[in-house]
Amino acid sequence: MDHDEQEEQRDETHDTAELPIVDPSKPPPAIATGTPLTDPGESHTTEVRRAADLSEIVGLSRPRYTREELLEKVDIGTTDTRRWWRAMGLVEVPDRTVAFNADDLAMVRALGAVLADGDASEEHVFRLARLLGGSMSRISEAQVSVIEDVLTTLEPDLAMDTAADRSAALASEPAAPLIDLFEQSMVYVWRRHLFAALGRWIGVDPDLDSQAVGFVDISGFSHMSKRLDADVLAEIIEHFESEVVDVVSAHGGRVVKFIGDEAFFVVADIPTAADAALTVLERMKQGDHPVDLHGAIAYGPTVTIAGDVFGNTVNLAKRLTDVSRKGRILMPRRDAEALEDHDELVVRRMSRTFDLKGVGRTATVTVARGEDS
Repeated sequence: MDHDEQEEQRDETHDTAELPIVDPSKPPPAIATGTPLTDPGESHTTEVRRAADLSEIVGLSRPRYTREELLEKVDIGTTDTRRWWRAMGLVEVPDRTVAFNADDLAMVRALGAVLADGDASEEHVFRLARLLGGSMSRISEAQVSVIEDVLTTLEPDLAMDTAADRSAALASEPAAPLIDLFEQSMVYVWRRHLFAALGRWIGVDPDLDSQAVGFVDISGFSHMSKRLDADVLAEIIEHFESEVVDVVSAHGGRVVKFIGDEAFFVVADIPTAADAALTVLERMKQGDHPVDLHGAIAYGPTVTIAGDVFGNTVNLAKRLTDVSRKGRILMPRRDAEALEDHDELVVRRMSRTFDLKGVGRTATVTVARGEDS
């Protein structure tokens, strides 16, 4: 083991031996929405110490490299690491500031290896960095809100009036194990979603058994989430999930999964899928918090792996859901023949066709109840 490796190994076992860099010219990060890391009148030493504690809580190892020292250890060619850093939405530090740690070194080495092997271009890397930065920023803000809600609910007498109070609360039960759960769950959910996305991308053998695939989605959910109270929003989601499970089960089908405000289900055939989707739409327009849905159905070959369902039929139904409007259930025109003997359902041909990503140009129809026509 050489000197550098020994130093990096010591970083892993003595993460908080030195304090992280806090730039006094910039406002400190927030622990909870609207609450500063420091209190008025606190000394800079206290601010730095609190930043060190926070760094340890989230699992960051201590900084020991300037940017130049970091790059000396990695041959990364002409890649602009500052641009990469900015793309992830992270603060850019002065060149001579010791702000990078063993995790940064490992990440830059991995980046350099990918670029050197030609496995990806710089533009691919920067595009992924922007995606990760934006997504992780929103997720982190949501996680802070969860921590705050958990602390105030489970520990109503816990003081959180000052930065010192909130810092102490973060290091106590139940905040500490909750942060550990965040890390574990993010990797787990990512693997599950990547598994599903790759399965949809790969597609399936067209000779496999066929079934009907359906999606139903809450219309205008993003706007709704900004104007409704969090408790009301939670009630709507719970009601939606309950209705979908109840309806699909009653139709002899299976809910594959919920993806945020969207439900993905499978049933035996198109008439059953149409009736199930329309029933969910009708039920969600009733109750204390009525909402509109939209969705799509399609019929064709699928494959099931570990409970998830893949294939071009799934892609088609999902893409149609993305272009479906409020109150509508779309389906490919080719599947409309299956509804000819069902007088209670009305099929209307749409004049336009859609050029669906990964599917191609698709002619569509809408399906509705006879009384809604």
